[in-house]
Amino acid sequence: MPAFLDSTLQWREFSQKGNEPAKQIAFTQTNPTTTLSPVTWLCLNEDSTHFFSRHSREEMNREGVWAWVDLHAGTQVRDLILNTNAQRASHPCRSKQPMWDGYDPARGLDQPYFFAMLPECGAIEGDVRVFMKKMVDNMLAFEEQGTDFYSCAIDRAREKGIRPWISMRMNDVHWVDDPGHVCHDRFWRGHPEYRILARRPKDWNAQSLDYGHEAVRAYQLAYVREVVGRYDMDGLELDWMRFGHFFRPGYEEEGRALLTGFTEEARSILDNREKELGHPIALRARVPSRPEYALTVGLDPVAWARAGLINDLVVTPFLFLEPDMPIELWKQILSGTDVTLTAGLMNGVRGYPGGVVMGNTIEMTRGAAISLLDRGADGICLFNYFTNIPVPGHHGPYRRLLSEVGNIQTMTGKSRRHVVTESDFGTYGKPASAVLPCTGEGSFFRVPIGPVPGRGQRARVRVAVERPEDRPPTEQWVVRVNDTVCRFAGEVSAPSGFTLRMHAFDVPEGVLHRGTNVVEFDSAATPMTRLEWVEIAVGNDRGEWSAEEDETFVFA
Repeated sequence: MPAFLDSTLQWREFSQKGNEPAKQIAFTQTNPTTTLSPVTWLCLNEDSTHFFSRHSREEMNREGVWAWVDLHAGTQVRDLILNTNAQRASHPCRSKQPMWDGYDPARGLDQPYFFAMLPECGAIEGDVRVFMKKMVDNMLAFEEQGTDFYSCAIDRAREKGIRPWISMRMNDVHWVDDPGHVCHDRFWRGHPEYRILARRPKDWNAQSLDYGHEAVRAYQLAYVREVVGRYDMDGLELDWMRFGHFFRPGYEEEGRALLTGFTEEARSILDNREKELGHPIALRARVPSRPEYALTVGLDPVAWARAGLINDLVVTPFLFLEPDMPIELWKQILSGTDVTLTAGLMNGVRGYPGGVVMGNTIEMTRGAAISLLDRGADGICLFNYFTNIPVPGHHGPYRRLLSEVGNIQTMTGKSRRHVVTESDFGTYGKPASAVLPCTGEGSFFRVPIGPVPGRGQRARVRVAVERPEDRPPTEQWVVRVNDTVCRFAGEVSAPSGFTLRMHAFDVPEGVLHRGTNVVEFDSAATPMTRLEWVEIAVGNDRGEWSAEEDETFVFA
């Protein structure tokens, strides 16, 4: 077993590289109220802009950072993963431009820093320049105090028994369709010849840096050296999923050796830093949810694992929740290595490209987490689960989430929703895949649910159909689960923000089994209706369908 928690909740992980002795990485979980199983954990990834853009100016100090870190203490969070960069860095930096480079805080929006920037942005309400100004002003508040956000967070995390990590985004291309956006680094601006498909200016992925160029690899390795040398971290995460494209189409296969060499260099940098600090530093890679997609874009995480270069692998979708990741396949191909497997959960859910988008509820997150852990994942990593979106200061649901979804035991008996979603990561010539939308005639869905519902729990198939008709299913619909007919239960309430009407079919007791269950629709007796949403919902152990605010709270 590559990782375990013993009776004192001390975590150890071992990695073997060449003929070196096994390396021990120790961690003590100082949390008397949360019970973790021997082989599961919870990680939280905090992006490089959230604290500065979504928190108040009054929080931009050491005490504000401590208060934010303390929100995670006493929960199941074992690793707090602090992302330090998009294209620019969110800290003082030489190898990348700091976000505030070129900004004059005395001049407001009327300054060259903003002149080339478009005021509109689809992801941000209002003038995006106002949003960016607040963020940069807050970053500068730490500079003015001589305080470093990341150093403060690292020190406080250790005090609270949480392992501090740094995460580096390997090819961030946020807002590259606006070349004048202030978040772009001078290296990206100055070298369009280093982009994988510069001729496609509106395609974000096409504007990614091409790691086939030695200068690009050297530029990124310089940042690895700087951030590793600057911060006393317990681990470094190389985030290959922001944004997941690294070579010109057709050059990905030969690129695998280049990125394996890059990973070797990163591991060597960590080895040297370990000698200075006197403690081990783990290396984690964040990669696509499916092995074939990782290989297609030039990533070879299994080779990294077999070479002893990484300690942990996070497999994840790109933007939306993917509860049906092939964990069993990943575990099989990682067999014989000491690398642990963490399942990444995104805060956002969509059935198919162009479909209804909503933030996750605790119930949706539980559904994905309990199934992925049951399939063999060693841990769960949350991405884009922010503390104050949409309601600043609404931390009750947030802490409840962090206290439950890293462990099967703490989710058992609670309501959960197992949603059919797309597999949202794709690349040129190998697009993302989805089974929705489809007609209700002869449609099948494979829905993994993890453990079967316990005593007192009920289960339903819940569906939503196409508007504008929004016609409900009727008794004439035939819905089966595992070849057993389910009774039509009428219209049921939908989560906040969901724009379609939702209807349910009761699953007879004893029909569901552990793992994957098959849902079948037949609407031949009624006009064809396009299915937009399908899920298996499980009530709590009191036989109730949740109506508690913390259960139905939408996180984004």
